[in-house]
Formats: sequence, C-alpha cells, structure tokens
Amino acid sequence: MEKAKKILKDIMDVTLSEPKSEVLTEMTRTVKLIVEEYLKNPNIVSYLAKISVHDYSTQLHLINVMLYCMGYAYYNDMGKNNIKLYGLIGLMHDIGKVGIPDYILQAPRKLTENEFNIIMEHPKNGWKILHDCDFDVRVRITALEHHERLDGSGYPDGKSGNNLCETSRMLAIIDVFEALTTWRPYKEPLKPFSALQVIKQDVLAKKLDPKIFRKFAYSIVGITSPEFNKTLF
Repeated sequence: MEKAKKILKDIMDVTLSEPKSEVLTEMTRTVKLIVEEYLKNPNIVSYLAKISVHDYSTQLHLINVMLYCMGYAYYNDMGKNNIKLYGLIGLMHDIGKVGIPDYILQAPRKLTENEFNIIMEHPKNGWKILHDCDFDVRVRITALEHHERLDGSGYPDGKSGNNLCETSRMLAIIDVFEALTTWRPYKEPLKPFSALQVIKQDVLAKKLDPKIFRKFAYSIVGITSPEFNKTLF
C-alpha cells in the first residue's frame, strides 16, 4: 500500500508542478480528496500501481484527464459533488489497460490490427474492474463508453447518439485532447488551440458532441472572445 501511495504521490507532484490553468490549480484540494478516496480501496490501488509500473505514460494520462474533467465541471458550475465525480471519471477511465501487454502500450509506432484489437478490450476490462470495486455507475459506464462515437464508429459496442451518456460524450473529447497535447515517443505535442482545431473536424463529422466541445473549449481557453469564437466555431 505504501509503495502504491508513493507512486501516486510522485505522479501528482509531476503533474501539478506544471498546472494546465489557474482554474485547475485552485482545485488541488479536491484532487487530494479524490486520491484519498480511491486509496481506501486496495483493489483499485493495486490496479493503478500495476499501470504505473509497466506504463508510466498511461498513469500520467489518467491524472491529466482527471484535471481536465474537473476543470470542465468547475467551469460549467456543476458543484463540488460533480467536480469530485468528474475527477473520478477521468482518473478511472483507462483502468482497464492494466491487462494490456507492455509492448503494445509502449509501442513507438502504429499498432498492428491484432494489437489494436487487444487495445479495444480495455473499456470492457475497465467496466468489470470498476463494477467489482463497486464504483458509481456513471464512473463505470464512462469507462466503458469513452471510445464510442455519436455516429456509431467507435468501440467496443458501436453505440451511437442518445445511447451514450453525457459523461461518455464529454470524456471522448477530453481523452483525445489530452493525447494530442501530450508528448509521446512517436509524436510531438500539439498546442491546445491546434488540438481543438483537430477535434473540431470530428465534431463537424458528427462523431463528437458539438455542445460539449464548445463547453470544453471554453473551459480550456477561459475566454469567449469574438476572435476565438470566429476561429473555432
């Protein structure tokens, strides 16, 4: 348990030493409450520790997504309980990757078809882990659905439109944004505005929710200037 706590603390220190925005920095106390809550569950600690050991980038991704989810809830005045819930959703969404082999998670290249098929198993793996640990149903469902798309082109079940819950549609956007703006061995990070422009193409293709995209973009930029609206919307 102590080793897991140290791993998680080190990751929090790395992430929070370079906060994404002033709004997210102000929520450090809430982040700590979330960490304390999931540390109470030995099973979750074990899963997250395993992810840390064999794929550090995935753990950083979980922390970053958690912060963006909290920023989204905070910006949209959802209240303290939802800020906490959205943080948990972000933190736990990729927990199913614990069963994915290292050589796939750390591949510095495009995955083969077979490797990608293995990756596509992680949403269902995550749902099962979170179900067994008795997490809030919204945390479980979002872990299951965050790679689904409005037009039915996502995975693992090809769900579409109103069949996807609001938090899943939100996380679909945040998950991609974090991936685009973070360094990986096979790519350089995009600047936030450039990443939003890339995501906009999937919004126009009716894969991602336009209303949630707008709310998330505002939560990142922090302004609603006419120039920003004209360029992005």
